Amino acid sequence: MRNPSEAFFKALHKHLETLESPPESEEGIDQIVQDFMKEYNERLTQRGPLTEKTAQTSDDFLELAEKAPSKTKKLKYVKKACELDEKNLDAGMELAMLTSRSTQEFFQRIEELLARGKKQMEEDGFFAEENIGNFWKITDTRPFMRVYEAYMDILMNDGKLHQAIAAGQEMLRLCKDDNLGIRYVLMNCYAELEDKAGAEALHQRYEKEESTMHYLPLAYICYRLGEEDKAAEYLKLLMEVNRDTERSFMMVLSDIRPDSRMSPYGYRPGTIEEFMECLDLGPETYKASFSFWSWGLQKIKEMEKEAKEAKKAAKALAKKKKK
Repeated sequence: MRNPSEAFFKALHKHLETLESPPESEEGIDQIVQDFMKEYNERLTQRGPLTEKTAQTSDDFLELAEKAPSKTKKLKYVKKACELDEKNLDAGMELAMLTSRSTQEFFQRIEELLARGKKQMEEDGFFAEENIGNFWKITDTRPFMRVYEAYMDILMNDGKLHQAIAAGQEMLRLCKDDNLGIRYVLMNCYAELEDKAGAEALHQRYEKEESTMHYLPLAYICYRLGEEDKAAEYLKLLMEVNRDTERSFMMVLSDIRPDSRMSPYGYRPGTIEEFMECLDLGPETYKASFSFWSWGLQKIKEMEKEAKEAKKAAKALAKKKKK
């Protein structure tokens, strides 16, 4: 369980399933939710701080595991979470991470969890047509999506990029809003494969997105394909959305990362932080073509010079018109 709101909604859904005749009106449903929320908060107050003695549910023990002071304690709580609810995919994934003796074993167990999750989603009706595209908005689908994300991550790190792309595309089909940022991982898979068509199709799918996470991989792909004019177009767009573009290219060429401490809430868009985040998604990919960075820095300086000259000419013209 990753946050308190997920725990609440999970408990709420279980409560709704116990009702013999759920209300059909929105007012009736709202009243039930309000009543349950009050009861739920009262239970938490009566329980007091979460400890090993007060923990009752699988998610309680998983929360304890996340705060455990040692691996031994963590494993104890995770095992208890799995024992209380064998369908708890978050607990299953934690157990796999703690006890797998090799990457191969971990992957096999994640595959098993993913298969089990798909079966659960099917049995619970989440694969109904009206839900496709809305995963993650439905709280009960979030553990399944986290397992899917872990599965895709293993495939990508193992160089199985076509399988990773297939997994990522399926995740975007299930969750069109892409709450987990899978499109950014996909962009870097396409960059590794020099798949311009795949990258541009993904960019068009999120046509309102103007970010380093899109423009850097696109510029890189076009450059490696020998399409330098197109690469320069994407580079110009990158400069427009990230004020630290020149500094970022210089960072790569010097191989010195700045001392940047990111907020716990993530990177700041349009800065060198976003640039480093993008590079970290495909570190080996971006090391493969050193000439891209030297070419790019030269282009950046040329475009900056052209922009300054254009601005100077515009000022001169405006001044002339005033006379």
